[in-house]
Amino acid sequence: MGINTSTLNTTVSESITLNGQTFGNSITRSFTSIKDIFVRIIPVPSGTTITTLYTIGATESASQFIPTQVQYARITNRDNSNELSLFIDNEAGHEVLYKLRAGCSFIINLHEDSLMAETTSGTDLSGDNSATYAAGSAAITQIRAQAFNASVDVEVFVAST
Repeated sequence: MGINTSTLNTTVSESITLNGQTFGNSITRSFTSIKDIFVRIIPVPSGTTITTLYTIGATESASQFIPTQVQYARITNRDNSNELSLFIDNEAGHEVLYKLRAGCSFIINLHEDSLMAETTSGTDLSGDNSATYAAGSAAITQIRAQAFNASVDVEVFVAST
């Protein structure tokens, strides 16, 4: 029996009232033909250990996905007070480090040809357009995490076609 596909619906919402005036928005997005969901809470120990949350490659396995098939990924720091570092690597050997605060989420919607990074002595990316971006970007290959002050639980949700 084959796996039926379904539609993943996501909503990002903000709301704040300042001086009696309400601000915010709600954005809903649908991802069709989803057939694979990976949901896991991964403990990331404090210290120098870097924990792999998931990888991207040519074949699909337990926690590895094909870059063209990943439609949505959410990484949530479930801790109440401790931040952690996310390491996002691409196939060109570039790495981006992102600090994820306690209780916050990081969302990635595309993994194929989606990450371009340069050192401060490299090319300034601020004037690039979509054509130069596409020529220099590479697929994300892995997402890793490191906690410093205490162990942190990280929730990973990946949806692919």
